[in-house]
Amino acid sequence: MTRPMMKMLVPAAFLAAVALGCADRPAEHRAANREAPVNRADDDTKLSDSSTTMRIETTYMFNPHLSASDIDVHTDHGVVTLSGVVPSDVHRDLAVSIAKSADGVRDVHDRLEVKKEGDKGAPPAEHRTAAGPNRSFGQSVKDATITASVKMHLATGKGVAAHNINVDTRQGNVTLTGQVTSEAERQLAVRIARDTEGVREVTNELKVSRG
Repeated sequence: MTRPMMKMLVPAAFLAAVALGCADRPAEHRAANREAPVNRADDDTKLSDSSTTMRIETTYMFNPHLSASDIDVHTDHGVVTLSGVVPSDVHRDLAVSIAKSADGVRDVHDRLEVKKEGDKGAPPAEHRTAAGPNRSFGQSVKDATITASVKMHLATGKGVAAHNINVDTRQGNVTLTGQVTSEAERQLAVRIARDTEGVREVTNELKVSRG
């Protein structure tokens, strides 16, 4: 190859290399742009999770039946995990119900431990109060708190087998279901429920079973 021809090819090769490098950069830039929305979505999710955690913790703090310092709340992509200790199953039901009622919560993992056997008023799991689709977060919290209050009063009341009585509250209206051993126990349970703060009305569906 002649020297003049080499002088012509060297600049051409240099320009081709520069052009190739410039062509690669937009592709890398586009790839970086494609990753950016994912990062923003992650940031939005973390912000939403933090907001959910704060709302639940604040609600626990102002609830008369719960000690917020004893309950740890963690939210990951809308799934709330509760851990810590509570004094009874009634308190556990209340904490779980409040968490389920919060906006944006997809599921609740209950890892709470009952610290002591002091309350026999908790009904089976299938009867635990959950947030209804037509209730706001605030109303759901009020109903769950009323349910807990009624359960505790039944558990500490004499002449009532609280573990046989299920309590459900909707819009401040309490429904009692389950079985009692006498008409006197039935009426006593209704009176205890009616005397509980926040209760608007009591529907008595208790059945008398004499064994």
